Amino acid sequence: MDPTEHINRTPTFRWTRGKDIRYVAAVASIGSFLSVLPSDD
Repeated sequence: MDPTEHINRTPTFRWTRGKDIRYVAAVASIGSFLSVLPSDD
């Protein structure tokens, strides 16, 4: 079974796909980028 099809059948993910998936991906990449930075303020 294609994992993408399972995601497409989930209403939340179907609604999230498009504009919001980019927002979530951006937040995730920014979060992981900040986590590797030294935590000195």
